[in-house]
Amino acid sequence: MRIHAYLFLMSAGIRVPVVLFAGIALNMLQNAQRDDALRGLAETARAVALLVERELYSAEAALRVLGASPSLASARLGTFHNEARMASRRPKGWTVLLDARGRRLLNTAVPWGNALPVAGFAAGTPPGAADGRTTVSNLFYSGAAQRLATSVNVPVAALAGARHSLVEVFDSGYFTELIASARVP
Repeated sequence: MRIHAYLFLMSAGIRVPVVLFAGIALNMLQNAQRDDALRGLAETARAVALLVERELYSAEAALRVLGASPSLASARLGTFHNEARMASRRPKGWTVLLDARGRRLLNTAVPWGNALPVAGFAAGTPPGAADGRTTVSNLFYSGAAQRLATSVNVPVAALAGARHSLVEVFDSGYFTELIASARVP
């Protein structure tokens, strides 16, 4: 064999393992980065879920307190409208009182005494009103906001013991702004 052949074999004997181990190391690094990205995404999703859940529980608690209002029990809806409007601390949210058949009795997005919007909730018994469960709706088109919204529906015994639902409605952009302001990782 010639010297060129020996040099080529020596060069290949050195380069092949180096390239092979570099490829393995690069693959391991890529897998580690992907795992870190997935772990970060899972942490962000968990943080967002907790933030949204906290807001929904807060809305439910506020509605339960409003449901025990003496002005609601004595059917002073004008006074209750003011209480509900002042209790809502969400700039893009409002409170609606529905009777047992789903008819709106008041809406804090509309000044007291004005006509209530027709669009927004499905006709019939509000979700959860029959069995007393709190429910959270899917997205729906809100006539009051003229955009998509979601709601927390809390059944309450009000107005001489009749079943009603207090509903906190959230504009669809509320949670987006909440997450952005919380600086979720």
